[in-house]
Amino acid sequence: VCAFMEKTLIKTLSINIRPTSRIFVSRSRSLVTLARNTTKVKMSEELKSKLEKAKQEHVLSFVRNGKLSADEEKKLYAQLESFDYDRINRLFRKTVLEPEPQGNETITPMPEGVAMTIEQVLEKREELEATTYKLVDEGAVAFVTLSGGQGTRLGFDGPKGMYDIELPSHKTLFQLYAERLAALQSRVKLKYKKDVEPIIPWYIMTSPLNHEATCLYFEEEGYFGLKKENVFLFPQGTLPCFDNDGKFILENKFKVATAPDGNGGIYSSLKESGAIDDMVRRKIKWVQATSVDNSLVRVSDPHFIGSCELRGADVGNLSCPKSVWNEKVGVVAMKGG
Repeated sequence: VCAFMEKTLIKTLSINIRPTSRIFVSRSRSLVTLARNTTKVKMSEELKSKLEKAKQEHVLSFVRNGKLSADEEKKLYAQLESFDYDRINRLFRKTVLEPEPQGNETITPMPEGVAMTIEQVLEKREELEATTYKLVDEGAVAFVTLSGGQGTRLGFDGPKGMYDIELPSHKTLFQLYAERLAALQSRVKLKYKKDVEPIIPWYIMTSPLNHEATCLYFEEEGYFGLKKENVFLFPQGTLPCFDNDGKFILENKFKVATAPDGNGGIYSSLKESGAIDDMVRRKIKWVQATSVDNSLVRVSDPHFIGSCELRGADVGNLSCPKSVWNEKVGVVAMKGG
C-alpha cells in the first residue's frame, strides 16, 4: 500500500499489527491508517428477500467478491432500502414486458362542444375572468411548474428556468413567471379592494440534478418579491435504470444508476414532498401545471381556469390550434371513442 501526502511519497515506518491491517507512521508525526476492509456490514433479511423476489441480486456481486469497503456497503444497502420494488417492477412490466392492450385505437376529432374555441373564449372573456378572480381571492388557485430540465440543448449549463431567453429585459423564465403571478395577485386585490393581496402558491418541481442550484437562485433573487413561504420547491423522484432484461444497471461498484422519473412523476413527487398536504391545508381547488420552457404561458390563466370551473370539469387541457394542417405539433383528439 502506498501512502501519498502533499503529493510526495513520504518514507514510512511499517508496524505489523495483524495480517489484514497495517498502521503507517510518517516522520511528520501524522498517523495514516490504510487498512483492508475487515468490518462486516450485515444486510437485513428483509432487503435480501426483496432483492431475491425482484430478481435483482446481481447488484450484490461486488459485496460477495469482497470488493467493497464497509462504508461502500452501507451506502449500497441504504440506496437499495429506499427502492419501492413492487412499484418499480410493475412499471417495467407494464411499459416493456406486458404493454396493456390498446383495444380500439381509432383516432377521431373531438366532439362538438367539448372544447372551447378561441372565439368562444373571447365571447365569455369577462365571465371567465371574473370566475377565476373570485377563486384567486378565495385562495383556491395554485400554480405548478415542471422544472427538472437543464438548459443543455440551449447551450446553457444550469437549470432551464434560469435561462435568459434574450428578451430586451434579459429576464429569466423564472422571473417572468414570478412577475406574472405577482401581477395577477395585485389585479385581484384591486378588483376586490382588499388590504392584503390574495396568495397564489407556486409549486416548482426540480430534479436531483438542479434542485440545489434552483433553491440558491431563488434565495439570491429574493424570490422575485414573492413570499418565501408561498414558493414550494421540491425535487422530482428517480427510478433505477434497467437494461433490456429488467436488471438494474450499476453506476459503480456500490451504486445503482438512477434517472429522474420524468414529467409523469409529478404526481408521486407532489405527494411525497408534502406539496399535496400543503395544497389541502390551503384549500386549493384548481392547480394549473405547465413546463418551465413555456415562456408564453399565462400564470393561473383566468380564461382557462374560469372555463374549467364553469363547466364543472375535473381536469382541463389548454392547447393552441395548428397554424397549418401539417404543422408538427401535437393535437387533442379522441382515441377509441
